[in-house]
Amino acid sequence: MLLLPLLILSLPCGALAAGPGDIWREPVTGMEFVYIPGGCFMMGSGTVRFHEHVHEVCVDGFWMGRYEVTQKEWSALMWRNPSENRGDLRPVDSVSRGRVEDFLEALNAKNDYRMRLPTEAEWEYAARAGTTTRFYWGDDIDSICEYANILDASKKKVIRYAVIPFPCKDEYSTTAPVGSFKPNQFGLYDMVGNVHEWCEDAFHAMAYLHHARHNPVNFSFDSDDGWVVRGGSWRMADRWFSLASRYVASDDIYDTTGFRLVREADEPERRRH
Repeated sequence: MLLLPLLILSLPCGALAAGPGDIWREPVTGMEFVYIPGGCFMMGSGTVRFHEHVHEVCVDGFWMGRYEVTQKEWSALMWRNPSENRGDLRPVDSVSRGRVEDFLEALNAKNDYRMRLPTEAEWEYAARAGTTTRFYWGDDIDSICEYANILDASKKKVIRYAVIPFPCKDEYSTTAPVGSFKPNQFGLYDMVGNVHEWCEDAFHAMAYLHHARHNPVNFSFDSDDGWVVRGGSWRMADRWFSLASRYVASDDIYDTTGFRLVREADEPERRRH
């Protein structure tokens, strides 16, 4: 796999022009962000409910968390680690979307740059990393354990419901330390599996029919809807899922759900619906 060269920027980000694959280290928690160059892609899939409307979307450049936010990074700002699956380098889990907003408020109060959750469009664009296949490594689901911590045979001892695991073995019974699997072409880790990731968008089944072409994000939803989560988790056993798959979660805690962050490059104006 050809990966982009990585340059860690220690100077303020405005001092250098960011390029693809550059890394910025957030000074409070040490979180690493990879620069994702802007561009256009075909969002969605014609095969699965809730994302069957394939449409072109364009996003501005942004900085994406290289890894899911870890328990150590969470604990640097918040008084309690809520995670069910403990480990400093594991992703924080069991955080409601409201608690993520509390984390962001604390983080942004200490920074010159605005951090937030990725929009659904930014998430899929970053996950695809220029690919058009089912996953960023291709269409082969049999290779999934090389790239993702999902529900394999090693997890059957902690899963009490009837489910057929993936036939491969990823060595972890619950969450894995971030960066344990192969990254995508943008140098992002765990964009499939480990924990579901909260997005900025409210979930609506027909959101794609109303997307703006440029930087779309959905903030309108009915009381029966929730928030978008992406990427699958360590409990994932759905052989039909892909990078286009979108899921809905209420503002609650789940041991399968965490998050990664975006740092805006230059505060672009985004259209809201």
